[in-house]
Amino acid sequence: MEWVLGVGAVALLIFFCAVAVAGYLVFDQVRGSRLLQEGYSAVQNGELNLATAKLAAALQRRLTKVDMSYAYANRAYCHYRLGRPSEALRDFDEALRLNPEITWAYEFRAAVHLNRGDHDKAFEDYSETIRRDPNSSEAYFQRGRIALARGDTALAVRDFRELVRLNPQEANVYVRLGEAQIQHEELHGALASFESALRLAPFHQLAPAKRLHVLRLQGREGEAAAGEAQALREVEERTAAQLSSPTLDATFKESYSLLQEGLAAARAGDHPRAIEYYRKALSGKLSAENVSEAYLNLGHSEVQQGEIEQAQADFERSIASDPSNVAAYLSRAELHERLGNHQAVADDCTTALLVDPNASWGYLMRSRAFRNLQQPRRALEDLTRAIKLKPPAVDNALNDLAWLLATSPDQSVRDGRRAVETAEQACEMTKWERAAYVDTLAAAQAESGDFGTAVISQMRAVALVEEIHPSRAGMEERLQLYREQKPYREELRSTTTTASAPVQ
Repeated sequence: MEWVLGVGAVALLIFFCAVAVAGYLVFDQVRGSRLLQEGYSAVQNGELNLATAKLAAALQRRLTKVDMSYAYANRAYCHYRLGRPSEALRDFDEALRLNPEITWAYEFRAAVHLNRGDHDKAFEDYSETIRRDPNSSEAYFQRGRIALARGDTALAVRDFRELVRLNPQEANVYVRLGEAQIQHEELHGALASFESALRLAPFHQLAPAKRLHVLRLQGREGEAAAGEAQALREVEERTAAQLSSPTLDATFKESYSLLQEGLAAARAGDHPRAIEYYRKALSGKLSAENVSEAYLNLGHSEVQQGEIEQAQADFERSIASDPSNVAAYLSRAELHERLGNHQAVADDCTTALLVDPNASWGYLMRSRAFRNLQQPRRALEDLTRAIKLKPPAVDNALNDLAWLLATSPDQSVRDGRRAVETAEQACEMTKWERAAYVDTLAAAQAESGDFGTAVISQMRAVALVEEIHPSRAGMEERLQLYREQKPYREELRSTTTTASAPVQ
């Protein structure tokens, strides 16, 4: 009997323990759900640090698999907004491992990858977002930008057309489509896109200049010149009207006038005075766009005065004030180029080209960086794209392309016949008066095996430079090579030098 009672007591104890455990688990799950809801509310209210703490506490409780996935996804979003990319990626990865159906998590994870410069992973996540949600404007926009930077112009045009479908009343999307169409050589379509943008926003900041650029690409110089003059008059009239408005803040008027005085002084070559005006303007009241322009122009004048470190700091302030200021990225890239920081040049140019894929100077500068980073094929791609855009210094781009085709250490890049054709174009555009261009032509002729003509061209190049010119010695060395029936090759470049020498 005692034995039976003992067994009964043990059974009863086990029962109560099971009830207690079950109660604890239910309580833990309820507490976890409550913390989860508090975390979601904090996210909605923008209290991101509080949300992170609540979601972390919820993840320590008993949650369903689905609840865990959303807890990780929301905490990842908080990390992203708080500038913690590594933590954001870790949590997005875990959220999508637990629940691959959270479409918005792919889009935000793509944004983290994009901010970290990992365009390939960003492209994959934006593509997955589009597959799951064909109406995601952000995914089409960002994937289109990446596609354009990669040179996949057909995909970029398709993505920006989808963007137009989703946002038919937004002028900026037509501008993006037009930029892609220029790259894809759909000039008629590009012109129509920019005109659509102007119908929606007659005073759009970029569309007028883009439209004029297309007219020039089409060879319609007269129309482009007339349009440029008209656009300038309209800008001057609008500026005068704004400054004369009685509702405009007097401090803003004064700062804007100082900014204009600085620009006038810089145009006159008086950079110390320009710097003084810019700094006074920045101490007053300006719009974010004007602040960015003021820092940009201040940096340019500081460069002229040899104040390189200060100029770099001001270019960075210009970018911080307006992250879409392409000229600021390219100006900072030029400073990096002076200092031999070739990867930084490539990075700044890449960012600028994501903002404006038709910024031809960005392709030219990045091509030089790629040459110095021992990536001649990427340099070739950039030079080819720059020339298609017909930049103001197209002769310089043609010469760079011909030099690369003639002298690259990468045999797969060299093309003597194309190098000769390209170099001749550059020489003809400058009436055969640029020694460097004739020097390039000689290298191209030597690469083609036409050493006799190369010797004649090189002698002409040498004759065009003074004896004390620093480039003359190299030209004379190449002349001797051609006489010996040897082509010229650039050495593989390190990331810190631009020196080159012939292959013996």
